[in-house]
Amino acid sequence: MEESRLMKYEIDENGYIIKGYEPDAKDIPDGVVDAWEGSGFFKPRYDREQGQWVEGATQEEIDEILKGTNPINEPVSEVEQMKEQILNLQRMCNVLMANQP
Repeated sequence: MEESRLMKYEIDENGYIIKGYEPDAKDIPDGVVDAWEGSGFFKPRYDREQGQWVEGATQEEIDEILKGTNPINEPVSEVEQMKEQILNLQRMCNVLMANQP
């Protein structure tokens, strides 16, 4: 049987990621879970009861991320621009990690 090449994640008591590990890392603690397969999540959360990854963001949070919270004519601060860039990078990383061979 071929070993999974998915990232492995240490999660907190609520199922949110604390730390990620490469699949061949030597220092992986007990209790880590494999990364999710399939489409990415905005805020991945591991549901221990279901034994699978679920979306941790509420629909309201997702809607805010997708539409942005800034009115069209209001100037955006540099900090807000950076926050948006970080969120976009985080979403892209989630998708890329989920699609690793």
